Amino acid sequence: LCSLVELCKKTPINLPGSSLLDDDVQAIELINMSASTDEWQNQFPTTDKVSTEKSKDCTKQPKPINCHEKYDKWRAKRIELEAATHKEIKQTPAKGMQTTAYGRRIQTQINDIAKEAQAIYDNYKAETAPVLESINDKLRIHFGDALYGKQNRPLSGNPVGKWAATRTHNNDCSGANAGRSLRGDLMCLCAQDDTVTPHMCGDTVTAAGGNWQQATVGGVIEGMASKCAGKAKPDINGVYIRQALADFTAVLKSHTQGTIDAVVLGTPQTDGSCGGQASVACVDYTAAVMPKDQGKHNDIKWYSELTDAAKALDSYLTAVENQRAAKKKIQNLKQEANSLFQTLKVQEPATNTAILQLPRIDPLELKKKCEQFHNNSKECTEKGCKWKGTDETTGTCDVDETKVTSQTNAAGTSDGAAGAPAATGCARHGNDKTACENDKTGDKQNCAWRKGKDGEDDKDTEKCRNGSFLVSKQFTLSMAASSLSLVAI
Repeated sequence: LCSLVELCKKTPINLPGSSLLDDDVQAIELINMSASTDEWQNQFPTTDKVSTEKSKDCTKQPKPINCHEKYDKWRAKRIELEAATHKEIKQTPAKGMQTTAYGRRIQTQINDIAKEAQAIYDNYKAETAPVLESINDKLRIHFGDALYGKQNRPLSGNPVGKWAATRTHNNDCSGANAGRSLRGDLMCLCAQDDTVTPHMCGDTVTAAGGNWQQATVGGVIEGMASKCAGKAKPDINGVYIRQALADFTAVLKSHTQGTIDAVVLGTPQTDGSCGGQASVACVDYTAAVMPKDQGKHNDIKWYSELTDAAKALDSYLTAVENQRAAKKKIQNLKQEANSLFQTLKVQEPATNTAILQLPRIDPLELKKKCEQFHNNSKECTEKGCKWKGTDETTGTCDVDETKVTSQTNAAGTSDGAAGAPAATGCARHGNDKTACENDKTGDKQNCAWRKGKDGEDDKDTEKCRNGSFLVSKQFTLSMAASSLSLVAI
């Protein structure tokens, strides 16, 4: 019993409580607010000049935003975003990025991350933190009730011993008195009265003398319990407690002496009882070995208290691991949210109108034009084509790829006012319908005065538009190259 007595005397108990704060969760919420659109943010006033009183008509549909249960939380985060310390977070998204399709997708992902982080933390506060915070009080109660007997709480002072000698050794160490407290059972084994002369629990335990009740007064019990200090060095963990309880169970004796069937700790008298005979002492647990409650090992009161203490320690260790896991998950979510948030720094590239208005060059028309001047070197070169022949009258006239490239590059610009972008392509004709209609290359109509088609701007407006489909410089060259290959074949 000494190992259990010493365990229960280990007070105060200072196992670490909960330590996970919601700092990272709030950091994610701040990122979430910054990533949202101005339209959303503007619903939450940041100054006290704007009334924050909730609408009086919250039954109206749709409900005003300030009727939402999370309105105060959102507004607080919006105000926090305005703090000088959060300037970098506020200015991270590039101007207008939150309203783009990409920006909205990123914001949706960050919002989902914020919800997940909050759910993890809420579960931690509801399930894990209470276990961590209550462990020390639980152990003090279980250990105190095991050592002294079940106490009436809250205590008004020191614990009161619930076991006391009231009649005889045999009566006080059996029946309902057996197992009432560790101190009581220890006295039943070790106290010396005028019938027990040997030192039952070692030479350091001095005989009290006198009758049984004189041998078990409070001071003697305190002194007896202190003798366990050098006999056990317990650890506060479930494994130690369960091993000590298993050791206790292993030394219980079940036997028949006289006419009594008994389960005892120690050595009974010849008639099977505990007390009244020299040189023997025991605790009779016969009435307590059978459990009265479902799930209990027995009805020994201090045994049940220590079993519950072991379970509480198991739950505590699980809670410690859950706290560590929750912290790691939230940290990872914060890192993920921040990585997504940083992508909002990247501004959407501006539309290059010059490229969209490049002149439409038909590679087949170029090929057809140059083929007219086969076997005519002078006409071929004058028309901007490339001569390939053995002399001026024998050879082929092909498309000059280098000139196609330079013409395409130059076509995007024209003279204009200093400092202002020049009109390009068919747009250079402005409102001059005649000039637009006369923009041709041979029989090829480069520009036309017409309404827009699918994919063009201002579809219902008549203006000078490209007369053929748009091809990029790279597409023009590749088609021209293909045409040249066909000619070569």
